[in-house]
Amino acid sequence: MAMSEAPARDHTATLVDELRRARADGTPMRIVGAGRWLDAGRPVRAERTLELRTLVSPEIVHYEPGDLYYFTLPVHDMAKAQAFFAAVLGWQFDDPERGHVVNITAPPGGVRQVEPDASTRPELWFVVDDIHVAVAKVRELGGTAQDPVLYDSGWSADCVDDQGTTFNLSVPAQKYSL
Repeated sequence: MAMSEAPARDHTATLVDELRRARADGTPMRIVGAGRWLDAGRPVRAERTLELRTLVSPEIVHYEPGDLYYFTLPVHDMAKAQAFFAAVLGWQFDDPERGHVVNITAPPGGVRQVEPDASTRPELWFVVDDIHVAVAKVRELGGTAQDPVLYDSGWSADCVDDQGTTFNLSVPAQKYSL
């Protein structure tokens, strides 16, 4: 470290105070990036994440390029899948018709009913800065990518890499990202 550089400061206490104030005035706030709890890039000690998790809300998240944004587990029987994952992982579902898991945070996700002959491979959405540039790069590198589609949750494109691995690209909608 150069003489003019100050050592990295742990901002956990400041972040906890800021989150408590935000929570007190009803401001929804959840700050996450690739499994790291962050506040504008300030480091937070891992042992404080449990305390932070109790103070935050899942509505707003900070995502970095490459972060896992959302996952879906395609299932053939929604009710059985909800019961199974509730028992195994403690997942809670707010609606028997929807598969969104309401009690997990990083990343959010759920189950989705598919036809009996459809694939049940997990679906993963990864954050990119520019969906069109990322789709072009997938194609340039020998993969395939569907044209991007704009949903309420943001931009999405289904892709397959040059070895046959399926994945999805996403630019989260502003309402879901800091």
